[in-house]
Amino acid sequence: MSFDSAFDRRVIIGRSAECDLCVEDSGVSRKNTMLIATPAGWQVHDLGSSNGTRLNGERVRVAPCGPGDVVAVGETQIVLISAGAPPAELVVDLEAGRATVGDVELPLSAAELIWFGFLAAHRTTGDGWAQAGRDGHAALARWSEALLGREWAAEVKTRPLLDLARGHDVDDEDLKNLRGKTAQKLKAFCTGELAWLAALVVPEVLGKNRQRVPAANVRLVAAPAQ
Repeated sequence: MSFDSAFDRRVIIGRSAECDLCVEDSGVSRKNTMLIATPAGWQVHDLGSSNGTRLNGERVRVAPCGPGDVVAVGETQIVLISAGAPPAELVVDLEAGRATVGDVELPLSAAELIWFGFLAAHRTTGDGWAQAGRDGHAALARWSEALLGREWAAEVKTRPLLDLARGHDVDDEDLKNLRGKTAQKLKAFCTGELAWLAALVVPEVLGKNRQRVPAANVRLVAAPAQ
């Protein structure tokens, strides 16, 4: 099945006749999935369905999507042909000391921006996952040391991050506080009219010690060498 999303801004998919796109598939809930246009581009949302929603073969709850992507519900596949406006770009400007999506600036402290920038830098290479635990301390130390000399980073007061950049041994439990606060602040920020931002900026977690920025469209400005 193909569907041109350029003609609608919100599309509900399911077995119910009330859905915008009704599919006769026993593996699909009455209201299974929603495609919605946001200022950042199109997103796919699973609506708490029994069998879930898959995007390009991977089960998702909320995820950005675009032309060429395949949304699968049950045995039904929906190919996105046109997604309207291009997805918003996450810009992490490490010269000015801010991170923005479109005209929205993320409310990050200087220390939080260093950690968020570390995740964003990894998102531009490989599979995008950064080692958040002790195995990643050496890389984070180099990254932090390179940034702490910048004017905006003079506000950093987070002792574990400062110690790490100075080459001291740091307990990972202390850095977990920085990682957790960054994620919680972004999650709290992405509510109401800004709820669409969550699928782009709230860090994803894999296992105990891996994180990444969910946005695939990331641009770094004045980033230090990794």
